[in-house]
Amino acid sequence: SLASSLFMVGGYTFLLPYLSRTATSPFSADLSMYARPSMPLWSSIILFLTLFLLLKNIKKTSWPMTVMVGLTYGLSFYTYFYCWSFISAIIGFLILFYLIKRDWLRLKPVLLVMLIGLTLGSYVLYQYYFISQLPVLSLFMGLVHSRNFYFSKIAFGSLILLTAFTYKYRRNENTPLLLAVVLANFAVVDQQIITGRELQTMHYHLYFLI
Repeated sequence: SLASSLFMVGGYTFLLPYLSRTATSPFSADLSMYARPSMPLWSSIILFLTLFLLLKNIKKTSWPMTVMVGLTYGLSFYTYFYCWSFISAIIGFLILFYLIKRDWLRLKPVLLVMLIGLTLGSYVLYQYYFISQLPVLSLFMGLVHSRNFYFSKIAFGSLILLTAFTYKYRRNENTPLLLAVVLANFAVVDQQIITGRELQTMHYHLYFLI
């Protein structure tokens, strides 16, 4: 636990000299990226809260818990673009997984979560659509037209670990959500291959994949 906490707080200081060949001062903002106000701190709280409630609802489904998950997902739209888009990818893959398995009992609550979240976040979605139609604002936000492919070693490593975990614990009830998270890692980093629009992919890499 101590090693994990130390890496979370100072990991960028330890790794940045090797990744970018630049020195990082212990007093630099890069010592802890989570010290940045106010994102990704608040968005991470919403992300982990949503995942926690989603996992509880998967294990023991109840409609009050389903509504609560939908509310936290909807709240994510008002924090950080990369937060709600990452959660959306996770929920999307979870829906796809249950569709393939024809697990209708677990599919319905997840669909309701998606519906509640998108309904609450519809105002933000409209604003993003409006901004995307204005070239100047799109440029300011870092939106570029691209179909670049990025290979994430961290996402690939997570997939290998999940494969080993699934092989050892084949009937573990956490596997669908873990698989959705791992697939979401690949999706958010390379979504521009399909959409043709890339928006500061490093935010996903720094604040969600790592």
